[in-house]
Amino acid sequence: AASRALAAGADVAAAEAGATASLEAALYGAMSANLGAMLPACLTWEEAAWARLKCWVDLGIDDALEEMYGGEEDVDMDGEVAGANASWPVAEVRVQLPGGDDPAPEIFRALADEQASGRSVAAESSGLQRVVQRAIIIEDWAGLVEALSSWLAQDDGSEHQPGAAERARFAAHLVFALRALARRLEVDEDADEEDASILHFARGGMFATAVDDIATRYVVHLIEDERCLLMVPAYLAWMSPELRDLQFALFLGHMHNAPLDAKRAVYDEARPLFEASAGAIGSAASGTIRAVNEARYRAPPGAAGVALKAAAGEWLVCAPELHAHAMCYAVAVLRELALGGESSAAAMRLLDSLVEPAMASVPQTDASAAGSDDLMEADEGTDANTARLTAPEDMDVFEAEAWRQYFECQAALEELAEVMAKRGDPTEPPSPMWAE
Repeated sequence: AASRALAAGADVAAAEAGATASLEAALYGAMSANLGAMLPACLTWEEAAWARLKCWVDLGIDDALEEMYGGEEDVDMDGEVAGANASWPVAEVRVQLPGGDDPAPEIFRALADEQASGRSVAAESSGLQRVVQRAIIIEDWAGLVEALSSWLAQDDGSEHQPGAAERARFAAHLVFALRALARRLEVDEDADEEDASILHFARGGMFATAVDDIATRYVVHLIEDERCLLMVPAYLAWMSPELRDLQFALFLGHMHNAPLDAKRAVYDEARPLFEASAGAIGSAASGTIRAVNEARYRAPPGAAGVALKAAAGEWLVCAPELHAHAMCYAVAVLRELALGGESSAAAMRLLDSLVEPAMASVPQTDASAAGSDDLMEADEGTDANTARLTAPEDMDVFEAEAWRQYFECQAALEELAEVMAKRGDPTEPPSPMWAE
């Protein structure tokens, strides 16, 4: 300990020599925890931060050595006894540094002070990278989220801002990494009180909303890119359940016109990532049903609305657990088509795209599974033309088949009206083909 003190004292003396160059003085200062000799050579934020932290660590080492060996004597090169602090002005060195067990807050304040660290270092302290470093080191999670939100908000109101996607990706990955750590600590029985602050990332409230808002910005970039749509469910899975379901529904709405294979790929990606909701079906399924119903409610009248309803309904044939909802949805839309007087062709397309795939997996009675022709039963002694439909246990399946027959009849009537319109003289008797 005494030899270390003597060496440090010599370095202090060398650093304070008037003829010593600044870089050489900084070198001696680094060897003796003399911050005042080091700072003039520190031109960047990293250099100034390293100098302050190194001096604090060196003093901590000296304190530990003094505590362990402070009672022992050392002999210098002349054979004289030297005390541990005989040649080292510890008080002059210590006054330059913060005290306590955690110097980080004071060091960061000094780095941001122009008088203490210089103009260039202080200016660099306000950059996002330094703000993030500071927040992580001193565990200022609220300050971190606020800084990231303010940083990303600068890209609002300007389309295709250069670097906006990269900035959003960095921020989203950072908050999700911290949320993953918090969730792991939340279930870790060995976690101590020092880990408590980061658990904010695993809880709800306004803080969680701000974190999700940061992630949402990057999800928007992924959706707009359209080359990374399969990545969207992976990011949504780390959001809080309430906002995740909302964003998932909006995402599916954006993909209504995508091919069925692309829809199935997205749903298959989301299903194992989303935990089950409070209901009997998974969160991915509930979000899908929500998205489809919202598309149906906002669909405009006419052919455009029918096309939107049909395209949105395709999400419900992406997985077996959705097929029963596909039947219910198809029946509701078919009712709207009948009441709205839409053409039978639109209804038949809906039946082919939704009902047929859903019929393959929905539990049905023998009557409903056999097809629409076999849904007609004639009682004994009843003419086949007066036979009535027999409803199976699944009323949606039964009603869908009934609507199929209805629109098949409507198609025949439409064809009949078209033929009549083409007749040259309506007073002439019909041809054998027309009579048939």
